[in-house]
Amino acid sequence: MTSGIDVTPEVLSNSAQTITSSAQAMQGQLTQLQTTVTTGNPWGSDEQGSIFGGLYGFVLGHALETLGSHLELLGAAGQGLDAWSQQMAGVEQQTTEQFTALGQQVEG
Repeated sequence: MTSGIDVTPEVLSNSAQTITSSAQAMQGQLTQLQTTVTTGNPWGSDEQGSIFGGLYGFVLGHALETLGSHLELLGAAGQGLDAWSQQMAGVEQQTTEQFTALGQQVEG
């Protein structure tokens, strides 16, 4: 026995909007985080503080870049899902119109 998947364009579109708005909100939060963690120099400017600050900056930069990249991917996924839902809606409408026209030809 196989189980089917029931997918409607409306559900996909709503999910796409949720994903896209979540990615946008997270991008704003990432910007706030970046501002917070890159402001100031709490470890000092002595030799140990400078060494730690350099390493911290390198790791932090990579982490923020990675998070930003993942958020871009999430936003692109939302846009792709929305495009797919629109395509499905168009195909569904076109198929309905074709069957309606066929039914009218058979009846007429």
